[in-house]
Amino acid sequence: MTFPAGQAYTFTRNELNDSEFAGVVSSPDGKTLFASVQTPGITYAITGPWKRAEAA
Repeated sequence: MTFPAGQAYTFTRNELNDSEFAGVVSSPDGKTLFASVQTPGITYAITGPWKRAEAA
């Protein structure tokens, strides 16, 4: 999956409850995306494959 630089895309959603995502960060090697859900305080590890966006 490759997206143009500077664009926002929805690629996940919280189907557990109506709580919001509390933060998203990637691992230093860029292979894992960590996303936390406010309540009940869960952090998910999401793996790629990820490709870097190319500058427009």
